[in-house]
Amino acid sequence: MAFVDKSLSTFQRVYFKLNMLHTQAGIGGFGRLGCGFRLVASVLLLLAIQTVRDAPVAFATEQLPAVSGHLAILEDPSLALSLADVLRPEHDGRFLPVIGGDISLGITRSAYWLRLSLPSGTDAAAILTMSPNFLDAVDIYSAAPGQGRVANDYRLTQTGDHRPPINSGISAIADAVRVEFKDGETTRLYVRILNTNSATQARFHLSRVEDFASDLSATTLGFGVWFGGMIVLIFVQLVFYQFDRKLIYPLIAVRTLSLMLLYFGNFGLSRALLFPQNGPANDVFIGACGWGALCVFAVTNIKLLELDRKSTFLHRVYLLIAGGGLIGIVFASLHLNLDFAPFGSVLAALAAMLSLVISLWYAREDGVASLLRAAAFMVLVSGSIVSIMQRVAVWDMPNWVFHVYGVAGLIHIVLLTGVLAVRLRDAERRERIRNSQALEAAQSAERMAAALVEERTAELNEARRAAESALQAEMQSQIQQVRFLEVLSHQYRTPLSAIRTSADSIALSLRKGDEVNRSRIERIRQSVIWLVQILETNLQRSLLQGASIQPEPAPVTAGSMLRAAFKRSQDLLNDPDIRLDIDDSVSEIVLLVDAAMIELAIVNLLENAVKYTALKGSAPVTLSLVRDQIGVAIVVRDHGIGIPTDDLPHVLQNGVRGANASGAEGSGLGLSMVARIVAAHAGSLELKSVEGEGTTAKIILPVAADAG
Repeated sequence: MAFVDKSLSTFQRVYFKLNMLHTQAGIGGFGRLGCGFRLVASVLLLLAIQTVRDAPVAFATEQLPAVSGHLAILEDPSLALSLADVLRPEHDGRFLPVIGGDISLGITRSAYWLRLSLPSGTDAAAILTMSPNFLDAVDIYSAAPGQGRVANDYRLTQTGDHRPPINSGISAIADAVRVEFKDGETTRLYVRILNTNSATQARFHLSRVEDFASDLSATTLGFGVWFGGMIVLIFVQLVFYQFDRKLIYPLIAVRTLSLMLLYFGNFGLSRALLFPQNGPANDVFIGACGWGALCVFAVTNIKLLELDRKSTFLHRVYLLIAGGGLIGIVFASLHLNLDFAPFGSVLAALAAMLSLVISLWYAREDGVASLLRAAAFMVLVSGSIVSIMQRVAVWDMPNWVFHVYGVAGLIHIVLLTGVLAVRLRDAERRERIRNSQALEAAQSAERMAAALVEERTAELNEARRAAESALQAEMQSQIQQVRFLEVLSHQYRTPLSAIRTSADSIALSLRKGDEVNRSRIERIRQSVIWLVQILETNLQRSLLQGASIQPEPAPVTAGSMLRAAFKRSQDLLNDPDIRLDIDDSVSEIVLLVDAAMIELAIVNLLENAVKYTALKGSAPVTLSLVRDQIGVAIVVRDHGIGIPTDDLPHVLQNGVRGANASGAEGSGLGLSMVARIVAAHAGSLELKSVEGEGTTAKIILPVAADAG
């Protein structure tokens, strides 16, 4: 009871010290940090009371000797002591007692001898297991009950991850030996540990031979539950990511995986399953997993605590911590883990405590999510404190406390997953609100659009009626124009015919040598022909100004049609300088076209060519008939003023003329009419022009299907 009272007194002092820190934090304006201090203190005190109260009862009911209280340690910096040396009186007196049944020596390059003197009150056979199993070299010397005063009394079992695994058939995970006990006798064991690649610690546990299988099954089941729970959490975190594509979800999943890999090594599973024959590789694996977990911890906390948004300084601090983890991985890969471990351990402790402080500071920032986040870090830090206290043997704790940090890590990940769930729920709620607002806005926009459509429809109907009225007026005007030209043509034909007949009669009555009067009669005839051509051409143009052109195609040879157009232009344009060039191989090709329309199109092109050539000077115009890949090409080429480059794409539009055509009469309707005539015959019109050099117009017409 004195031991219990003394232990409780110690923990009460720890509790009141932390409680005083809470009070000071509250006075200083850091009340949220104070709540964290009080919670940590309460957890430690309750755990200590339960542990101390249970310890005597467990000892009293245990039939096997307890390791706790019967363990001593001797440091061997020289690495040279043998079993015979440590059995000598001068070394035996240097063994120091160890509180509890575990040792944690931290970072060391010395060898250590452990002495277990286990007095028994019964005859029994037991299995002594030692963990972890990743220490470099372990020599276990066990003697029969009542023996062990000389080296020859001991049986040697060599193990360690730098040695081949022992084939004792007892356990593949933990280093284990069989130990015999006899009533009234003491069983002695010496264990030599040499570990230079990781922190040195050892935990001993005794089980009856008949109970060992069930204990091992329970341990295996615990491992399975722990790792299975972690895998389920990773799956849940990745499912969350499918619903909310934010980086924090896969980061937490990676954090969970890093914790799994860390304990996969610390539980000895990596040595048993991955590296049974390769201790150095197992050392690299454990070291890399540890420092990798630190790196992932820092990177995840940047997003989890939103430090990239809240504090540039803290953001950089955590990036430095993550960089330290990466450096640790490099050291572990180079088998220099012990050189980096002191610095890395301080860095890990700083990261954990800093994360706890920040999470408590922002505990009320974001409702339930912030509280869960703070609780997650408090659980993790509390588990770390309890685990460290158990390893440094501040007081005697049961062996299961060794796994407190693993349980704390599991709870930590569960709480962080809860944070993600709350954030996902909040995101869904915000999304529903946004969708509702968007739907309302869409409905409002739909109503406005409907009203606008109705308004625009009314405007369009009004515009359509106005356009129909204008079109009707235009069509009526065109009809009247055509009728006027028809009447004019009819009225002019009679007097022109009379003039032509009279001129012919006068020519018959002239003497044979009267060339002067015959020349005058010929000019009268040409003038009559010219007037008739003007009337016919203008009448045809008027007929083609309607909304659509309806050609009446008939077979005609390309050469005859071109010659007719040439003759017509000669009469209409008063003998212009036009040179006709017909390819004989093309002349007899049959075209299925409205010859009158095509002739009118050619006459319009020739009229433009002659007119705009005259503005520049005197130069011939060429009318050609050639073969084209598609059919027959009618080409009109002049050397006139040309068409400006900017105007060329638009001159085929109705009423558009080139900017340099102001010196010539015209309305801009000719090329538009030509384009419409050609299009009505399934042909194409190509224009090429260089301002100041001339224009080339090409009409391409398809050949009749039976022309060959």
